[in-house]
Amino acid sequence: MSQIHFHFIEKPKEINESYIFKKEIWKNFFDNFLSSYFSKDELQKIYNGEEYNFDACEMCRRGIATHIMAEGKRIDAKKFKSIGK
Repeated sequence: MSQIHFHFIEKPKEINESYIFKKEIWKNFFDNFLSSYFSKDELQKIYNGEEYNFDACEMCRRGIATHIMAEGKRIDAKKFKSIGK
């Protein structure tokens, strides 16, 4: 007996479900790891697609950097902040 099977590949649905799952994993990571450096409002903006770029001073101010390389020397971030570079 002959048979035929028609099937629509629902890759967009699978891709979307995978995206939602992975987005939650990354959101949990960001919430746990980056909450010390970003406000809740800033994290929400990141989740909505906004990007942040920090220079050395801002990385030191937020506590992201522990040391900075300046003029060929390794400087402690706290000292770098006090120099005001």
